Amino acid sequence: MKPYTVEYSSAAWRHIGSLTSDEFGVLQRGLDRIAAVATAALPAAPAAGATLKAQLAGLTFRYAVEAEKRVVRLVGVDRQAPRAERVRTGT
Repeated sequence: MKPYTVEYSSAAWRHIGSLTSDEFGVLQRGLDRIAAVATAALPAAPAAGATLKAQLAGLTFRYAVEAEKRVVRLVGVDRQAPRAERVRTGT
């Protein structure tokens, strides 16, 4: 069985340019894991044109799984907004 490969859309490259090298490494490892799962365990990919979302290490990324081409294609990536800390009052 041919493994899935990871590709980046031209729109995704614009987002990637704003990532640190550590963030890009996290993104690459996450996409590689998705490709490995698709290769090993998913007999049927999501519907053509479906965009999926994953969150990992402060990043939200959108990707599509193209079964016919056996490709996981990154569509976009954003940093997650930091959560506001709850302030406790001593009452």
